[in-house]
Formats: sequence, C-alpha cells, structure tokens
Amino acid sequence: TKARFAFDGGFIEKARDEIESVSEKSLTNLQEKAEYNYRRGRIFHKNNQFDKAILAYNRAILLSDGHDWHFGASSCLQLGYI
Repeated sequence: TKARFAFDGGFIEKARDEIESVSEKSLTNLQEKAEYNYRRGRIFHKNNQFDKAILAYNRAILLSDGHDWHFGASSCLQLGYI
C-alpha cells in the first residue's frame, strides 16, 4: 500500500524503496503477490528499466490468471506501451 501511494503521488524513488523492502516470498496471499509484481513492474517501467518491468508484468499476468483482479489486464496494457 505504501508503494502504491508513493507511486501514485509521483514519489517514484520512495515507491521503489518501499517495494524493495518486501519480497514476493514473504507474501502468502496470491492476490497480494500479483499486485506486488504489478507495482514492481510500474516502478521499473517508470524508471525505464524495461527488461525488469516486462518480467514483473509477466509474473503479475501469470499470478492473475483465472481471477478477476485487474493486475493481469493492467499488466497486459503496460506491456503494450513498452
């Protein structure tokens, strides 16, 4: 949540610091893992780290498969922008 608020507020470095303080392995909920990867992808994308963004978006898509969360669809959209 902190990473999302920081990113949405334009504080990209703060968002990066927040997201790096968490690992996917520490998350137990599948939806949280999907969101985590989507947010990582957005941060990498904004920092022109396209290879890392693509990996994170693809992971969010994989984790979102079969669910009605927006993270997969939003990741597809962002991949189209790249």
